[in-house]
Amino acid sequence: MDNSGRNGININQEPYNSWGWMVIVFKMKDSDKLIREQAEVAFDEVFGRPCRSMER
Repeated sequence: MDNSGRNGININQEPYNSWGWMVIVFKMKDSDKLIREQAEVAFDEVFGRPCRSMER
């Protein structure tokens, strides 16, 4: 993505506003840290680390 050192981008600004975007939200009512971490590990196993992840 953007290597400028910023955290996040504005999808309403160039060059991002000409791209197609999809947002996926997983609502995890009453979840705790353990459940969130398990979801993150499962994502990493299937898709690899997210783009611009700080973790190696």
